[in-house]
Amino acid sequence: MRGVSRRRTTVFASAVALVCAAALGVGGCEAVLGLGSLGDRPSDASVDGNATGVDGQADGTTAADTGGSDSAENDDSAQSEAGVEAAADAGDAAADAPAEACSVTCNGACVNPKYDPTHCGASGTCQGSSAGTACTGGQICFDGSCACTGGLILCGSSCIDPNASATNCGATPGCGLLGTGSAGQACATGSTCTNGSCVAPCVAPMVGCNGTCVDPSTDTTHCGATSGCGTNGGSAGAQCAVDGTCNGGTCSCQPGYTACSVGSGPSTCIDEMTTTGSCNGCGSACPGGDVCSNGACVSSCAAPLVECGGGCVDPKSNHAYCGASGACTGTLMGTSCSALGSVCQNGVCGCPGGDIVCAGACVDPLTNSNYCGATGTCTGGVACPPGAGCSNGVCTCQAGTVSCGGACVNPKTSSAYCGASAPGCTGGVPCGTGKSCVSGACTCDPPLLACGATCVDPATDGAYCGATGTCQGPSVGVACGATQTCTNGLCLP
Repeated sequence: MRGVSRRRTTVFASAVALVCAAALGVGGCEAVLGLGSLGDRPSDASVDGNATGVDGQADGTTAADTGGSDSAENDDSAQSEAGVEAAADAGDAAADAPAEACSVTCNGACVNPKYDPTHCGASGTCQGSSAGTACTGGQICFDGSCACTGGLILCGSSCIDPNASATNCGATPGCGLLGTGSAGQACATGSTCTNGSCVAPCVAPMVGCNGTCVDPSTDTTHCGATSGCGTNGGSAGAQCAVDGTCNGGTCSCQPGYTACSVGSGPSTCIDEMTTTGSCNGCGSACPGGDVCSNGACVSSCAAPLVECGGGCVDPKSNHAYCGASGACTGTLMGTSCSALGSVCQNGVCGCPGGDIVCAGACVDPLTNSNYCGATGTCTGGVACPPGAGCSNGVCTCQAGTVSCGGACVNPKTSSAYCGASAPGCTGGVPCGTGKSCVSGACTCDPPLLACGATCVDPATDGAYCGATGTCQGPSVGVACGATQTCTNGLCLP
């Protein structure tokens, strides 16, 4: 009997897993039950086999006790009978499962209160408080309770993705209800929730790309990008060639250089007049032994040109061999003008115009927001705060923004300095959890409503259960009793 009991338990567990998988899908069932892959469960055959082994052992012991030469035959017979019995038991369990599941009649239909999303948890006559709960907001019904699946959590009356929800960014299970978990934060208007953190909007002319504000007029990775950066509309811009620059949103190479990509290699700025592998044309290589001089393949370089790197270069202007001489080896190779944007003038590397070298690139200290006001060898400059621009060497907040807490913020949308004004960031207030700054005023985030002095969820708040609109007068909702809870805007026992 112990073998039969164990077999019935195993078959019943398998039947429950099958019902769960049918209701939620295999992935959802595994996630909610906390099981491993349903595919790892023993098959019907293995269950029957295990059961047969137990029964067979028991029958064999009986045969040994009674004695006789027919013990082996009795074992075979016992195993066969056990296999038939196991198969019958499995069929009985499968047949009994729907009858057990269909235990409540609601609106003339038989429902499974453990998995029915319309009458989840129903009982008895399925009337009034015993009619169960209608699972809403993306919830499913499991074991008589509404629940979220797939990494989503319940906030208010809806399942949300805490990694992307603008109203509950970074929320944790419980969503702050009755002190359990956290409701996360409401991202300010224009901000986005990325991996559970609010990412502030970039102030023009900056554009948000991959969570970073970039200047599309100079950024060589997103040159010419527009609002949205290709993820939320707009364009991601262009990836400029190696050694190239982005000027006014357009990729370009140094004067005399051309972007060239050979085979699967990256696009690189080259001098087609001196590059032997692309002489007077991208990919047009000179034959073995020849060098490229003024765009033509020749056997040797004519003065004042110098052979460097397999090509004939002018050491007074060549970007890669600036100031080279003689055999163009060792100290005679000259200097590579490595600073981004630099040029070779009369054999000396330098930045054009009034630009200076900062962090390996030529920048204009009068307009560059990372080195605003720098001089000489890039000293004395400052990095302007987020949202600020550099004008004539001085950091200045863009129009429509105010300097608050070391950053330029939009007082119409900033949830930390809502309604602030210049100078001095006066009059601004923090909106707090559940609110966003809209047109300079803190406003409750939907589906929350302003009731009393706080933002509440009328679907779950016991003091303003079922409130609507302005939460005043007849729309204020009701206060649930001490033994009631507010569920989907209704006070239930």
